[in-house]
Amino acid sequence: MRKSGSTPARQAGSAASAAHRLSTLDRSFRILGGCLNLAVLALAVARLAGSLGPAWHPALIAGSLLAFAAATFAADLTSGLLHWGFDTWFSTTRGPFRRMVSIVREHHTKPDEIFTFRFATDSGMLSWFAGSGAFVLLVLSQTVAAGHPVLVVSLCLAAVVYSVDVSLMFEYHKWGHRRRRGPVPRFLQRCGLLLSPDHHLRHHRGAHDSHYCLINGLADRTLGEWGFFRGLERLITAVTGVPARAEDHAILARLVR
Repeated sequence: MRKSGSTPARQAGSAASAAHRLSTLDRSFRILGGCLNLAVLALAVARLAGSLGPAWHPALIAGSLLAFAAATFAADLTSGLLHWGFDTWFSTTRGPFRRMVSIVREHHTKPDEIFTFRFATDSGMLSWFAGSGAFVLLVLSQTVAAGHPVLVVSLCLAAVVYSVDVSLMFEYHKWGHRRRRGPVPRFLQRCGLLLSPDHHLRHHRGAHDSHYCLINGLADRTLGEWGFFRGLERLITAVTGVPARAEDHAILARLVR
C-alpha cells in the first residue's frame, strides 16, 4: 500500500506550500522589480506634471479619458494573459515563475489562501511586467509624441495607470474574493472599474478555463468571449505540440489510477 505522505495530492500540496517560502535570490529579484517599477512610475508622474501646462487644450480631456480607458484595458488584458499562462502552461516545480504558478494552482482548491500572501512579495514580481509596459509608454512619450503635448500627457497618464494597475492586480484579485467590502470598492465594482465577485466567481466554476482577467474583467467580456484565449492555446499547441494544462492532466491521471 502506498504511504499517504507520498501521494500525488500531497506532492502537489507541498509544491503549493513551498510557494510561501522565498529564497534570498527570489526576494532580491522582487525588490529590484519593485524599485524599477517605482522609478518608472516616478518618471512618468514627473513628466505628466511637467507637461500639463503646455498641453492644455480642449482635446486634452478626451485624450486623457481615452488614455485611462486604454491603459486600464491593457492592464486587464495583461492580468488575464498572466493568469491564463500560469493556469495553462507553466510548472509548479520548475522555472522562474514557479511560485506564482503554485499560488494560482493552489488558489483553485483553496481560494481564501490568497489572503495569506504578503502584498510586497507578489507585487515585486508583478512590478517587472508593470514597469516594462510603463517604460515603453514613457519612451514613446519622449520620442514619437515629442512636439505633441496632448499626446505626451496621454501617454504619460497611460504609463501611470498601467504601472499601478498591473503591480496591484493581486490586490484587485483579493477584492474579487472579499466577503466584506466597503462602499468605495462596492461602488467601483458596480461601475465596472474593479473586479467584482460575481464576475470572478465564474472562473472558479468548472475547469477554471475562463474569466482570467483580474483588474475589472472587461477583456474577458470582449476578447475572452470572442475566443481569444482558446485561440492562443490552439496556436501554441500547434507550434510546440504541448497540450494546454498538460501538468494538470498529468496530476489528475496519477490521482485516478
